[in-house]
Amino acid sequence: MPIKKIQNDKGFSLMEILIALAIMVGIGTFVAGNFMGRQRKSQVDQAKISITRLVDAVNTFYLDCSYYPSNAEGLEALVTRQEKCESWGPEPYLKNGKLPKDPWKNDFVYQYDDSSGQFQIISLGKGGKQGGEGYAADLSSKDL
Repeated sequence: MPIKKIQNDKGFSLMEILIALAIMVGIGTFVAGNFMGRQRKSQVDQAKISITRLVDAVNTFYLDCSYYPSNAEGLEALVTRQEKCESWGPEPYLKNGKLPKDPWKNDFVYQYDDSSGQFQIISLGKGGKQGGEGYAADLSSKDL
């Protein structure tokens, strides 16, 4: 009686491995793209929240001092006692007495218009430069 040879196919073929890798890369690309979009949106939302808090602090400064900080004083007036404001504080207008940075680690820009008596606070966005589009666009307190 002849001996039968039993084949044992327990491995994967090269084609099966390549197909599985292609599927994993496709899913990974989709997930990474979704994650990056959400991260950028959350940074924009965080910048808007910070701008709103700074606007509130500037308005509280105005209530105490009867004037808005000048361009020269800037947002620093919220954390450093101002000589011409007798009612400043007694605590800084911002938590921890520090000026926050925007989500992209840039300083917020404060602009005061003497003629209209209005101010705005700006984040230069992801680009860190004036202008830009999409997630690199400037965010202003006037637009909130």
